[in-house]
Amino acid sequence: MRKTKTLSIALGLAISASAQAANLIVYDFESETAGVLAEAASIANSGSSAISGTIAGTAGGTATIVTGAGPLGTTTSYLSLAPSGDNLEGTAAPHIGTGSSIATLNVGGDQNYTFAAWVRYNNQVNDNMVFGSNSGNVLHLGSRGASHWSGHWGDDINSGAAPSTEVGVWHHVAWTNTAGSNEQSIFVDGVLAVSGGGGNAGAYTANAVENLLVGTSRNQGSFNGDLDDVRVYDEVLSAAQIADLANTNPGGVDDADSDGMTDQWEIANLGAGAETDDGSGNPDYGPLGDPDADASSNFEEFTRRTDPLDNDTDDDTLWDGYETGSETWTSATDTGTNPKDADSDGDGFSDGVENPDLPYLDENQTGSDPNLDDSDSDGFSDDVEVGAGTDPGDAMLFPAPTDLPIVDDFEIGSLNEVVWLSNLEIPAGGAAVVQEMGHVRLTGRGHLYTRDQFDPEILGGLYIKGQWTFLGGDDFLQILTRTDAVPDVQFYGETQNGIEFNASQNNGGFDIRVRGTQFTLAGNQKSGVIDFTAGTTYEFVITDDGAGALGFCIWEQGNRANAAGVSDSIVSSSATFNHIAFHNREGSGRSSNLEEVEIGVLTDSDSDGMPDFWEEDNGLLVGTNDAGDDKDSDDLTNLQEFLSCTDPNNADTDGDGLRDGVENNGDNYVDSDQTGTDPLDPDSDGDGLSDGVEVPGTHVGIDDPGTNPNLADTDSDGTDDRVEIVKGSDPTDAGSLAPSGFPILYYNFEQGAGDVILDQTLNYFNGNVVGDLVFVSGAPSGPTPGFGIEFTLAANGYLDVPGLDINSMIRNVGGAENGSYTVSCWLKPGAGTAGGTGFIFGQTNQGMHHGLRNNGTLHSAHWSSDWNAATLLDQDVWVHATWTYDGISDTANIYLNGVLDGGPTSQTPTTGGGNLMIGTHKNDDDQATRFKGCLDEIVVWNEILPIATIQALAAGESPIGAPSPNSDYLRITDLTFDQNTGDISITWNSKAGENYALVYDPDLSGGFLSDVDDDIESQGESTTRSFNRSAIGGAGALKVFFKIVKN
Repeated sequence: MRKTKTLSIALGLAISASAQAANLIVYDFESETAGVLAEAASIANSGSSAISGTIAGTAGGTATIVTGAGPLGTTTSYLSLAPSGDNLEGTAAPHIGTGSSIATLNVGGDQNYTFAAWVRYNNQVNDNMVFGSNSGNVLHLGSRGASHWSGHWGDDINSGAAPSTEVGVWHHVAWTNTAGSNEQSIFVDGVLAVSGGGGNAGAYTANAVENLLVGTSRNQGSFNGDLDDVRVYDEVLSAAQIADLANTNPGGVDDADSDGMTDQWEIANLGAGAETDDGSGNPDYGPLGDPDADASSNFEEFTRRTDPLDNDTDDDTLWDGYETGSETWTSATDTGTNPKDADSDGDGFSDGVENPDLPYLDENQTGSDPNLDDSDSDGFSDDVEVGAGTDPGDAMLFPAPTDLPIVDDFEIGSLNEVVWLSNLEIPAGGAAVVQEMGHVRLTGRGHLYTRDQFDPEILGGLYIKGQWTFLGGDDFLQILTRTDAVPDVQFYGETQNGIEFNASQNNGGFDIRVRGTQFTLAGNQKSGVIDFTAGTTYEFVITDDGAGALGFCIWEQGNRANAAGVSDSIVSSSATFNHIAFHNREGSGRSSNLEEVEIGVLTDSDSDGMPDFWEEDNGLLVGTNDAGDDKDSDDLTNLQEFLSCTDPNNADTDGDGLRDGVENNGDNYVDSDQTGTDPLDPDSDGDGLSDGVEVPGTHVGIDDPGTNPNLADTDSDGTDDRVEIVKGSDPTDAGSLAPSGFPILYYNFEQGAGDVILDQTLNYFNGNVVGDLVFVSGAPSGPTPGFGIEFTLAANGYLDVPGLDINSMIRNVGGAENGSYTVSCWLKPGAGTAGGTGFIFGQTNQGMHHGLRNNGTLHSAHWSSDWNAATLLDQDVWVHATWTYDGISDTANIYLNGVLDGGPTSQTPTTGGGNLMIGTHKNDDDQATRFKGCLDEIVVWNEILPIATIQALAAGESPIGAPSPNSDYLRITDLTFDQNTGDISITWNSKAGENYALVYDPDLSGGFLSDVDDDIESQGESTTRSFNRSAIGGAGALKVFFKIVKN
């Protein structure tokens, strides 16, 4: 922010201590020993909650108790926090854990509160949150940039420049909220700075389980600076009470000589003896004294908190008395500047070199106004003009237009204002465009755009390339050419006009579209499939050839197998502006980083159809027509690679085992040289089988399936190819039907340790542990009670299952009108989920999110199709839960311990996309809704189980027919087969005195009418029967099914 405001402190405030409200938390840091604090060090709390604070996050910086020079006197102590970086997230930064949740302190949404502290900021970079929480939608109070900030996650207010924060200066700041109206207020030094808000409680309301933290918050909110007298109240303090807190002597003012200056200030700043001398003895001690001869009296120095013994407190070469703080230049002795800010207007120049009464010479005599960052109002800040050699005081002189190419790595200083402008007028609020080291952080649809305009038709074409990193889980990439770069207030801040190149995390979508009515496109031609994940960087290349052809290629950095491309052509255009703009999705909680941007003219010096920049980037020959060459020998020419977004240096861009040139993207398999598949998609038909293994013919196995790579369901029997293979069916034969009831994923956690949870099916959909999960005893009534897994408040982890794509393995199974499934588990809700929310089954992009909600009932959700079961689950009690969905009738049920607890309820199919997640949902974007408690027996089927099977699972049956300590059902526990001798041995659980028959069926069509032996005496708890394969059809049998029958 460019301006600051001089603060006045009222004298003679005499509210007694008893008039102040009872507080919940008071950290005054007077009980702690000076020095660096260790992890888990205790911080005394003299508030009514009586719970001591705990130092944490010291791996990410230091927390230090400092004695002296604090806001409350030279002998008092304060806390100094120094994170290792200015963008640390939540508990990764040094902070105080209060040991109490937002709910426990009664300061949640739509409740009264007052937070207060003496604060001294070390910088004005990003977020510096004094109060906050670690994950999800959180309360966040502190500063953002140079503004004081009050944040309810979706309902935020800030002070702007009235006043802005000050680096290195102590100020008292208080934040309040009034229940009912939800009016938020920020007080600075006891004076109301701003109040307002949207009149709602904000999204943090539903996240009151989060613990209150001091000195950090989510969304890179690490605080860098000093704190003292930190307080929390569950009521709104009056303005007088807040003003009393802001007094350096709360509850009264000591002024022995009645000269209007407090004794403490006089002793600290003028020396001992000044507190009893009103100037009658030593004029330099009195209110009219001026011992530093800076034209500012002692009383003025006291009220403005400048140094009475330093004639230039902020070292800007202007005397304190000349810096009158009016924000208006009058003369060299009445500059209007802030005596505590060497650069009052924030334009990069010291106030002392800015004098509008003098002509512009250079950076040491700028001729500009120290109160205005753009003295001549020509749109260029003073520092930009001086850097460009133009007069910042003459509106007719300004920097020349930007030449192409624009190459910006955003590494040095702030945004280059000769090149870039920003627009933050987004209806949803919270927009920001901030240059940080090596990138620009775009938040809440804040628009970054070129100051100058670049018309592709006049220039002969444009290219834009760069890197984009999604920081959250549901953001957009939006880049526009031929645009006015003006947000439309009617449409969430989308740009009013332009051609937009778009990518979406929600469903992996990518396209070229228009904004406004100035353009018509022919229609997108797409290739590839791409997964956009948080924290991953993607490279993009955009071309607009000026003659109507548009191209957009995007891929994961270092992984061209995760890529997509789209092309289109302009049918009609009437562009009136030609800026280039970058922005993300609306909402203050959404941010993405833009880096390594290059914008240039689309030149093709050798006329080979490939632009020079692309040839240079890919090691081709600029100046030589090499369009027809095939650098990587994949049967695609270099020109074809450019047009298809494939990699000219990799014969198999998508890594599916097929050369790019044979994947002609025609959706029709002709032969091995014309596969019809997509060279940017390793699984073109989305059936879970790589294009490279799908060669139409005879089905042999999963590595030689005989299926068509362009058809997810080769035999059109309603079940996708890979699902058929896993279940034992022939995907090329519609008459080949697999037995029902076998899961596609099963975790029993009996491995007992490890960072990868092993799938007990042949799918090998292993789960990756994210964070820290704890192996514990499993469900005692389940089939494998040895081990389960605990999702704790402290560990706060989840499982990611990258191999199980919900769409290809469930939603699309059985055709567009099916998609039925069953999921089940044993669960024990713990603290943080019991009585609240915790999702068990989720996926990365919206879609399925089943678990607990609505005060702790079982919950079923497909994104916009949510409902709850009836029973409130008890904390720390094991139960069995099953969710079913019928994709034909679009109905869902929830079973608790084998009994229907909710449904049948109408439910639309799952939306979104992405892979399965256990213990969280939506790419873990909302960490507050992670499941807390214990889970066991995680199972997924892509069909609806019969009620009898669901009841058996709740009674302790194994989902794969394995032996269970809680079941008497007969099951085969071991089967061995010696391929050399043909000997077979089968073992099953049994009881003494019983008699059994071992029967078989070669294809499940004959009802197990053949027997190996129909009179087998029990051998006790386990019985084994051995025989040779010649007894069941000899060497010609490819497969056979066995069954044990009790006689």
